[in-house]
Amino acid sequence: MQNAVNKKDPVCIDHLDEDEPISRQRFVCLSFITPEKVKGAKHSMVKVRGVYETMKEAETRCEELTKVDPYFDVFVGEVGKWGLITNDPEKAQNVAYQEDEMQKLAEGYKKNLNETKKMEKQRKMDLLREGDYDKTDRRSDKKAEIAARMKKKLEEKKLKKQLLEEAKDKLEETDTNLVLKEHTEKMVSKEKQLNDLEEEINEKKELSKEESERLKQTDNLVKEKEKEVKDVNKNIKKIEKLYKKLKEKQAQKSAQNSA
Repeated sequence: MQNAVNKKDPVCIDHLDEDEPISRQRFVCLSFITPEKVKGAKHSMVKVRGVYETMKEAETRCEELTKVDPYFDVFVGEVGKWGLITNDPEKAQNVAYQEDEMQKLAEGYKKNLNETKKMEKQRKMDLLREGDYDKTDRRSDKKAEIAARMKKKLEEKKLKKQLLEEAKDKLEETDTNLVLKEHTEKMVSKEKQLNDLEEEINEKKELSKEESERLKQTDNLVKEKEKEVKDVNKNIKKIEKLYKKLKEKQAQKSAQNSA
């Protein structure tokens, strides 16, 4: 499980970070089961069989465990360093094979983690942008509504103008009275729609004005009540002072009578 990467090589990048050493805990005995050895299994298991200061102590423990537990292989690893999980003892002893596989695993893991972080960051930025857009959109709802009505009114006027121009053209080609009647009816209908729209806008303005006035009255009422409360508090303080003075005079009078 030793790190075989040449850290001086500028081309190779060591992805296997090592932890700070722990006193008297340098080597560990491990047994593990992987899904490759159990049909239908999806998960792996690991068992720590002991932690030792020297390799010799760890190897001695391995020999003892092999005698009492023949079912599971026992591997020795270095504490704080990455080790490859494999049920093949030959691969476990092949340092070059382990190093290559672990470097690939660590590099792939870090790459996936960085990609996940980037995607999460992008997702948050998208959500923030959507949130800002929603706020802006809500604030501009009223303006958009007014703009839409004005646009509709302009379109109505354009349509009215277009109808008049069409009527003029038809008057030159067809019977004057029929064309005039047809377009007059259309103009009357559109004029009625425009009047209805103006009435609706005026009603909304009136409601908005009434609501504003109502809020203003409520605010004034609240201010009056606050002033009344302040006046009551002042009166209470005055009464408390008078009561205190009265009690003091009564106490003095009682003392004089007693004397």
